[in-house]
Amino acid sequence: VSEGQVKRIVVVGGGFLGCEVATKLALAGRDKDVEVVHAYVEPGALYRYVPVYFSDYVTERLRGFGVLERPYNMVLNMREPSDRKQHNLQLVLQGFEQTALDCGHVVFAPTHLEGNVDLAKKSGLEIDSNCGGVLVNHEMLARTDIYVAGDTASYPDKVLGRRRMQSYDHSFHSGALAGANMALSERKPY
Repeated sequence: VSEGQVKRIVVVGGGFLGCEVATKLALAGRDKDVEVVHAYVEPGALYRYVPVYFSDYVTERLRGFGVLERPYNMVLNMREPSDRKQHNLQLVLQGFEQTALDCGHVVFAPTHLEGNVDLAKKSGLEIDSNCGGVLVNHEMLARTDIYVAGDTASYPDKVLGRRRMQSYDHSFHSGALAGANMALSERKPY
């Protein structure tokens, strides 16, 4: 992106990670004429995770960053592009009609995937029946001296209630907090 060699990148996935990646790519490629297409099956960005009005707001913000939204689209296939000089591959999308989109790169951002909680179950930790993550408190503590962070943690959120989030930013910050809470005598909330 920084050198402007790729002219179109498709980000697949309308969750937190997909929105983060699409935004960062659009901002990084803005001066290089890099087109960022954001494709997902839902009607709007973050639609599965937040109220509709907030999904609409986030979708508009993404458009403001120059991201081209492709709601109601799922990936059917990847194949050779029609123009090998301009693009590396072709993505076949199914929305209201089937379309083929030539692009330089595709980023698959995981959406609505289940966390691997097998070890936690075997260890007797509580699993959130709604979102499938390991139940933790505000300090990322699942049980005395057992911390869980990242996309496996089901944590309480003051505004949105208990949730599990798949996001680089969340994984980084919850992991840093869990590490600090393990190492320091004063525990801080997430």
